[in-house]
Amino acid sequence: MSANDCYETLKSSRQPGWKQDYQFLLNQRQTPQIGFMGREDQANIQLEKRRRARQICVEKKRNLTNTQIVQIFSDESSNISESTDEDIEDFIPDRTSTPHPSVITIDLPTRSILKDISQTSDRCNVSIRGQVAMASALIRSGGGNLLDVSLSKSTGHRHRKKQREEKAREIFDEWMANKPKFVVVHWDSKMITKLNGQMNERVAILVSGKPHLEAPKLLGVPIISDSTGLSQKNAVVNLLSTWEVTDNVIGLVFDTTASNTGIHRGCATLLEQQLGRAVLWLACRHHFYELHIKHVWSAVIGDSNSPIEPLLKRFQQEWENLDRDTHNLCLFEWPDDEESFSYQQGRKVLDWGQSHLASQSFPREDYRELIELTVIFLGGTLPAGRNFQFRKPGAHHRARFMHIAIYALNMQMLSERFQLDQNELSQIKTISDYIVLFHSMAFLRSRLASCAPTVDLQFIGGMCQYREDGESQKIVADAALSSCKKHLWYLTEELGILAIFDGRNSHFWRTMMINKLKKIPRPTSFVSAKPKMPQFENTIPTLIDLIGQRSWLIFHLLRCTSKEIEWMQFESSHWEKFEDYRFLRDIINGMEVVNDSAERGVKLITDFRNVVHNEEQQQFLLQVVENHRQQVSLNGRKEHKYSGYAKYRELFSLTHARLLWWFESDEDIYNPTPHQTDFYTEITQAEMDNRLAARSTWNEVLTSFDMEHPGPEDFHLLREFSHSLVSLLEYVEDQLNEE
Repeated sequence: MSANDCYETLKSSRQPGWKQDYQFLLNQRQTPQIGFMGREDQANIQLEKRRRARQICVEKKRNLTNTQIVQIFSDESSNISESTDEDIEDFIPDRTSTPHPSVITIDLPTRSILKDISQTSDRCNVSIRGQVAMASALIRSGGGNLLDVSLSKSTGHRHRKKQREEKAREIFDEWMANKPKFVVVHWDSKMITKLNGQMNERVAILVSGKPHLEAPKLLGVPIISDSTGLSQKNAVVNLLSTWEVTDNVIGLVFDTTASNTGIHRGCATLLEQQLGRAVLWLACRHHFYELHIKHVWSAVIGDSNSPIEPLLKRFQQEWENLDRDTHNLCLFEWPDDEESFSYQQGRKVLDWGQSHLASQSFPREDYRELIELTVIFLGGTLPAGRNFQFRKPGAHHRARFMHIAIYALNMQMLSERFQLDQNELSQIKTISDYIVLFHSMAFLRSRLASCAPTVDLQFIGGMCQYREDGESQKIVADAALSSCKKHLWYLTEELGILAIFDGRNSHFWRTMMINKLKKIPRPTSFVSAKPKMPQFENTIPTLIDLIGQRSWLIFHLLRCTSKEIEWMQFESSHWEKFEDYRFLRDIINGMEVVNDSAERGVKLITDFRNVVHNEEQQQFLLQVVENHRQQVSLNGRKEHKYSGYAKYRELFSLTHARLLWWFESDEDIYNPTPHQTDFYTEITQAEMDNRLAARSTWNEVLTSFDMEHPGPEDFHLLREFSHSLVSLLEYVEDQLNEE
């Protein structure tokens, strides 16, 4: 006899021997029966013993004193040098966790509970009624009396309004106390429609400025009378003045629309005139690379009057009926000639894509999807532990050009299962080849400021060579080149100089660029004007050709003195030794050259446009929500700064590694919880001298303590040293990552 769902019950138990147990049940149902019951299951007995031992360890940890911890460390320290590679190979951490108590006791304020949860309620877009209901449910679940607590809609509304204002003032005061020295301004406008039908043109205004400003800061999303450059300029200037960063602006990031880039009435032109000095024009690189693929699509597929591409819409509608098996896909057809340009370019992109997938350089889902599709289409493989699968197509309107690339690659790989005529098959294949050979890598590298000039020159050079491969390739290349010549923003004198901070460029080119710059007298002032783009037809300029008098502008804006650019007197191989160069390099590498942050600001006001009606409260709300998103993660995961003690196992013995991890995380040092990212390749592949140096430093500190008679001072000093060692290991990891 057995339960009807015995198979599911056994499977869900996750016991190692559940399959044998189920097979035994099937054998017992046969006639005659096969097998018989034996003695107790020894495997389960051992499993239960280990479970009880873990519970005892948890109790020990709760009652552990400082003296006992130091004694544990002392017992192991005498044998640290005896730790062998065999010990490391045999070490497998137990996957355990500290059980949570069934009941906890907390103190809830009776008069301000709604105020205390108002910021979270604002961030989650919870109504006043919903906020009161959740607070009531929480109090009742703990056995509290609702009559003892101030709970009402009017109280909640009053508290939330007051809390928004107080928090917004606090954010502003903190900003004023820690203003970044240099900022780049971002803006983007959109017509916002509320539920009551009211329509307002708004402009999202932010500033960025790494390394002083870790993430872009929203200044506000005010209402403007219209979307003209003048209206946007007035709003930007007003907020820059309010947040007192007008004098700190060194650059402008914008979409390349006429209202922004117009030579007379464009917002960027008017802003520069209002500031009274020349600044960097940092056109959004995502925007114009999306324009490149849009023009290629139109040249190959043809123009359409519909806001939605008919072919993409048909593919989305038939998605559920398609066979999405990842075998027997229609992939890239590699040329027979391995010396051909297309073959060499394909190998370059494939190697680049696989290396960045392995290092997880692109955390955003849409970026990772594009690079995965590129690698698979070129016949590559994903990193171990990650399986490729097709994702359901997303939005496909003309405002999201990145999805053209994703749709095209999906359609090409599934072209034998998705009904296409011969003309459409040829068109999709042509566009897919362009995407994987050129667009994917250029687009995904477009947010890096220092490599922008190099990427643009390589893209243009690749198009010039690609147009010689055939008629369809010529159509693609001509469309892309025509679009490129309208957006040579990063090949101007002002921005071409950024290439000297790109370590991927050879020492020859970087040194030659600086040698040419040194021959040009440094101006004391710069005229405000729209950057002049280079003109070329048959010859492509080199990085050296981009250097001119206005290349000094970046150093003028960053207020570099003659002493602070002394590194220019040396070859580029020695620049990293100068602190002033490293300071400039960090600013340039952290410079935002895409307008994604402004688009997120537009998305923020779109999501919270119907919460309040008062404009002042609307701006307070946006500040509160942005701050809460940066401070609190709601993804349901426990986030640790360090990911498990196993990464120290290569450097230290078991107990030392566990104790160091306990210092960092307060996890159980007897049964610490391992994580999926415990084993860092950067550490396991470290050179032996780095390992020995860290271990030697640790041993020297240990011997400096009187471990036979430890005291509280020794314990606290040891803990402080552990944090210093963590900083050292982080530095080693960063250096290895850069290499």
